[in-house]
Amino acid sequence: TPIFKAIEELGNVPRYEMLRTFNMGLGLTIVVAKKDAKHALTLAKKAFPMPVYEVGKLVKGKGQTFIEGVN
Repeated sequence: TPIFKAIEELGNVPRYEMLRTFNMGLGLTIVVAKKDAKHALTLAKKAFPMPVYEVGKLVKGKGQTFIEGVN
C-alpha cells in the first residue's frame, strides 16, 4: 500500500525490515507435495473467498530464510 512504500522510502527502511516489522507476510500458507500442487490450488480457490496463489517452493538449506528479491 502507499503508506508502507512511503515509510520504506522516506524512512530509509530496508525492505527486509519492512517485511519483518509490519508483518507484511502471506497470511495463510499451505504446503503440499509438488505432485499435489495443481490440485491443491484448485481446491483452495474453491474454498477461500480471497485470491489464492502459488508462491514458491521449499528447498533444503542451511537454516536461513531467503525471500526472493529481498535478500
